[in-house]
Parts: sequence; structure tokens; C-alpha cells
Amino acid sequence: MLIRPLLRTSKRLLHSAPRFSAADTELLAILDSRSSPAPKSSIDPTRTTGLFGHSRLRTPADFPAVARWTGQRVAGIVEGICRDFDTLYTPSTANQAPRFQEQTRDPLLASLDIRQQLFTIVARLDKVSDLLCGVIDLAELVKNVHPSQEWVEASEVAHAELHNYMNVLNTHVGLHRALKRIINSIPFPSSDTADPELFNTYTIALQFLRDFEKSGIHLPPHQRELFVQESDTISFLGQDIMEIPYRRRSAQVELDLGNGGKKMRLRRDGSQIHGLRYGDDERVRKAAYLAVHKAEPEDLETLEEMLRKRCEVARLVGYENWAELTLHDKMAKTPENVNSFLNAISTSILPQATSELSILQRLKQSTQHLSSPPPVYPWDRDYLTNLFLTATTSPKDANIEEELSAYFSLGTVFRALSHLFQSIYGLRFELQSPLLGETWDPSVLKLSMLDDKDEKVGTVYLDLFWREGKNSAPAHYTVTCSRRTDLDLSSGSAAEAEDEGGLNAEHVKKKGEEGTYQLPVVVLVCGFGRSKREGKNVVLLKWGEVETLFHEMGHAIHSMIGQTPYHNSSGTRVATDFVELPSILMEHFLSSPPILSLFTHFSNQSPLPLPKLQTYKKQHRTFPALEDTWQITLADLDLEYHSSLPLSPSFDSTSTFSRVQNSRYPIPHAAGTHHQTQFSHLVGYGATYYSYIFDRAIASRLFHKIFDNSPLDRESGEWFKEKLLRWGSARDPWKLVADALGPGEEAERVRSGDEKAMEEVGRWGVELAKANSVQR
Repeated sequence: MLIRPLLRTSKRLLHSAPRFSAADTELLAILDSRSSPAPKSSIDPTRTTGLFGHSRLRTPADFPAVARWTGQRVAGIVEGICRDFDTLYTPSTANQAPRFQEQTRDPLLASLDIRQQLFTIVARLDKVSDLLCGVIDLAELVKNVHPSQEWVEASEVAHAELHNYMNVLNTHVGLHRALKRIINSIPFPSSDTADPELFNTYTIALQFLRDFEKSGIHLPPHQRELFVQESDTISFLGQDIMEIPYRRRSAQVELDLGNGGKKMRLRRDGSQIHGLRYGDDERVRKAAYLAVHKAEPEDLETLEEMLRKRCEVARLVGYENWAELTLHDKMAKTPENVNSFLNAISTSILPQATSELSILQRLKQSTQHLSSPPPVYPWDRDYLTNLFLTATTSPKDANIEEELSAYFSLGTVFRALSHLFQSIYGLRFELQSPLLGETWDPSVLKLSMLDDKDEKVGTVYLDLFWREGKNSAPAHYTVTCSRRTDLDLSSGSAAEAEDEGGLNAEHVKKKGEEGTYQLPVVVLVCGFGRSKREGKNVVLLKWGEVETLFHEMGHAIHSMIGQTPYHNSSGTRVATDFVELPSILMEHFLSSPPILSLFTHFSNQSPLPLPKLQTYKKQHRTFPALEDTWQITLADLDLEYHSSLPLSPSFDSTSTFSRVQNSRYPIPHAAGTHHQTQFSHLVGYGATYYSYIFDRAIASRLFHKIFDNSPLDRESGEWFKEKLLRWGSARDPWKLVADALGPGEEAERVRSGDEKAMEEVGRWGVELAKANSVQR
């Protein structure tokens, strides 16, 4: 039995020099032997393959072909489910029936009890989900990072075809009827310990059932068709919004500099216009700010149309608005709970935010020689903050970022990550040589993750460096989810996917475990190295880039450890307000002294100077309460946009932004600006942007409860892995948090996941916000 470790205060101050494994030392040597700004993979030119090793993805034309095959394969499985489980089944018409269709009912099903029938139908539905997501998620990645326009266009075709088909399946009456009949025949398991296999399978079945219900399965046929059409429209509008920053790149704006009518034309996102933010002339700063944050009318129309469509779809399926629809199956459950959580934190840090604002006001008063503190406007903040840093930073720390980067070579960072994962989870990295055609750019690195038995548990591709045309926003893409594949035998589909045109995945038989599992494949995307660091023969990262890499690697480790029998519950396929927890926890690891001791100078191996790092961190989190208040403002805005407001004839997204900012944030909204069109999280995190603040509170509590005294302790890592990471979404996230906390009143207050649980996390959030302010 795994016993949660007690606090080990005797270990807290004993940080001896780390002993790196031979594999970690080799990883550093290989990565740091490559040239700047982006290392090139050691591609094996003697063997060729397709993208990600898929032999059927060698050319752009292959992508739509794979999508078509996937649609046909899925249609065959769907036909089989309805034939075998739907008592009202009637055969498909000729144009709907795929070549995979079997015309007779599976005779084995007649001998199965209702429990086994549940396992069978869930396995088949999960296979459908895996097939569709395997192509859709891959297409999403290719669209964002592939340098070839042909590949990008092919991925868009594949994505659109299967995304539409997925919306159609979510309104498939026969599938819903078959699943509901079996669910209604089995009582919900009373415990997740008495029969874990049944509980996990039943949980996935309920997730499928909720997806059907959220897609309007109860509606008349014409309204189900409308749901599919509107869902597709929302998807296209969202894609258009995500492309706004790229359309703005080359746009020219004219600035009125205010000195005798002189005007200047600059690129809207160019370095010149951004540099004007730090000028002494307030008129120039204002002109630059307004130019950067002003949106085109058609971009505002696109955003507001997406918000309206979302609300209409929510109303169509029986919810008041998109926020209610989205939050129904999240940890927070209701918009009211989210508002209470945000209000608790906002109220607690408002005095500190006001105090920080007064510093900026006094600076502005001093520079303008005024008799009283003036208002601070959005175009003042960067300028005044820079003045504050200049006044409070010692000359010897002027180049502190450059000095610190010498301790964060790419090899050093991955040696630290591998050492951390090996210490607490028994997992390590091994650099691999991809085959010719396997990756989309020569700079992409391939890592295998191995356990302490040297068995492979998954693959991580790293696309870390900036290049023209790439969406360099930090992101974690799941290309292949873990799932148990020997369950596919019940649907007759295991071999066909390999032989007739589908994407091939790597499978293993795990020692000591039943069944064969599909190994996860993930991609971490960043935009490092846009500015070359001259004179160095290794890639040196900035501290912020190291933080980003640790954060994204938290998602990757969740995918590696959370290997459940079902695709739909594996790894990061969890509630949106739970998914950031493992990645934010990694930020806590990075800030702990034992982990910081793993970083050494790339040339002389001297240890990282911690006082210098602390000085730098204080410089770059100068006004923490103002920053936290801004994040709360955006989370509140997200909820407002996804309330019922967009259906009002008078709805105006800019007026709403102004109202929310002026009520939440000490610095007022600037008339004539439209920051909302640059708030891309509205697309992927609609009504759930609060998740970052929410998970930050939980992650802080868990780290200090489990790892604070010994962050490299294997027993603590095993506890967290067994109690939380390994489950994906197979168990209620509130119960996972409670179990990870260990026995006690605090755990019991959150276990139920009700309003009291939200209040408890709110208290954690308040404590964290106050602690951050005090540290400054």
C-alpha cells in the first residue's frame, strides 16, 4: 500500500551536488553540440517514411486520402454498433454504407452479459473517437507549424471534412439510442474501488452520453441539422479569429506624432512601433498604443458573430448561454461559482494593486512636474514600469538576462528535466534520430521517454525554435493518445486500420499489465531563439523560455503517465479547468532550490547564482497584483462574452470590454481600442479562461503539501502519480485532488466538488495571490 510521505524537514536544506545519470549527461552533450539558433536533428537519410512515421502521409495529397479512409472506417464501425446494439436498427442506404460494413449481427454478442456489452460498445465508440482525433489533431498541428503551404492546405481540407463528420456523429440517433439502452440496464457503480474496470468504462460511457446530449440529440431532425451547421460555422469563425494576428503583421498604420503635423507610417506589429511605447512623449505613446490595439471592423464583426452563434447553439440544446453549456461538466460547474472564485481573489489583492498603481502615478507626476498624481493610462504602463526598473536596478544587473542565459543551455535544461522525471517518476529521455520524412523541419527534435525498466512509454517531438510562417505560440499537441488496443478485437477493426489506409500507431505489451497499449505521441511547440545569441556555439535560453518549456513539458508528462484503457480519458483529455494543473505544477518545481541546483554554466559548469536569478525574477514581475488583476479581468470578460449578452440587439464587444475593465482593473480602458480581437483564448478557452488562475491555486497547494520539502523524492512522485496523474479523466478531478492532498479535513472539503469546494480553492487562490505580492 502506498503511504503518503510525511514532511521531511531534515532533508529540506540538504542540497548536495546532483548526480546525473550517464544517459542525462549524454543528452546534454548531444544537444549542446549543435549549432545556434536552432539545432538540426540527426536525421537518418538511409530510411524514409511519412510524417510521424506514418507511411501513408508522405505527400500533401495523402492527407485528404487518409481523411477519406478514416471517414469510411468510422462509418463502418458506427454501422456495426447500430446493427449490434440498436433495437430499432435499419440498414444504411447504398450511398451511406462503407466498404467495411458487415451485413450480419455479430453472433458473439448474443453470448455476452450486459456488463460485457457495455465494455464492447464503449471500446467501439472510443475507437471511433481515436480514429477521428488522430487525423483532426494531426491536421491542427500541421496547419500551425508546417513550412509547406501545400501541406497546410491539405491539412485544412482533412480537418474540415472530419470535423464536420464528428459534429454529425454527435447527433447520431442510433448511436445514442444503443448506448443509452445499455447504460440504463446497468446501475451506476457505487464506488470506483470495488470494480475499477466497470467504473472507468461506465464513466467513459457517461461522457459519450453527455456529448450526445450537449449536441442536441433530443431535438427534432431539422434542429439537429441546424446544430451541425451552426457548429461548423462557429469552428470557421474561430479559425478566422485565430488568424487575425497574422493578418495584422504586414498592415501599415499612420501615426500622428503631434509635432507640427508630422506623420509616420509603420508596420502595426513592427519593432519600431512597439519601441515607441517607451518614449518620453505621451502623445507618441498614445498614438502607438491606439494603432497597435485598434481592430478592423470586419474582425470585430467576426468575433461578435462567433459569440452570438455560441449563445444560439447553447439555447438550441437547452442551456441559457454558452458559459452554462461549457461549465456544466467542468470542475467549477456554474458561472456563478466562477464569479465567486474570481471575486474572492480580486477583493483580496485590490489594495495591493492600488498601491502598485500609486507608484506609477507618482512616477508620472515626477516626470511631468505636476503638483498632484495624474491618472495612469494604458499607454503609460510600459513606459512607467521601465522607468521604475531603471531607477531600482543596479548598473551591475543591467545585462542580467544575458548573464543568466549562460546557465540555461538547451542541453542543460533537458538534462534537468530528465533528471527530475527520473527522480520522481522513474522516467527519462533518450534522443532519437528521426527517419527522413518523419518531421516537418530539420530543427525538430525527437525524444523517446523510457521508464526505469528501459521500456518505452511514449514519444515527444520538440519544435522549439522560431521560423517564418510558424505559429510560435507555446502549445502542447497530442498527436496520438494512449489507449488499450486489444479491446479493438471486439469490433473487428484492429488489423484493418494497419492494412487498408489508416494511420499506424506504435503498440506495446506492458510488463505486469493486462492488454496491449497504443503509445502516446505529443509535440511541444515554442518560438525560442528569434534573437540570435552571437558568439555561442550552443543554444542558450532565456529564463522565461525555460519556464515555458517546463510548463509545456508538464502537459507532456501528463500524456505519458495518464495512460488509461480509453482514448477519451487518457492524459490531457480532462476538464479544461483541470488540464493546466500538471503544467503549472512544473513551474513550482522549476522555482525550488533542488531543481535550480541542476543548472550549471554551459562552459565552466559553475552553479547557477540563485541571488542573481531572484533579482531578475523581481525585475520581471514588478507589479504582481496589477498583473493578477489583469488576468482576473480577462477571465471575467470571457464569462461576460459567453453569457446571454451577445443575443442582445445592443451588444457591443468593445463596450462590454470597457465596462469590465473599468470595474475590475485600476487602469481604465482606452477608447478606440479593441484588445478583444487579440484575446485568442476566447476561441479555445471560451468561458474557461479562469482555468489558469484556478489551477494555479490548486497546483500551489499540492506542491507545498507533497513536494515542498523534498521535490526530488521518488516516494512523493509515486504518490502524486498514483493519486492523480495516472487517471486522466477516468475519475472525478475533485476526488483526484482530494486523494493527492492526503487524509484530512482540507481534502474532505474539496472531495464533493460543490460550492464549498470552490470556496476552498478560492481561499488557496487568495493565499497564493497575497504571497506573490509579499515576495515582491
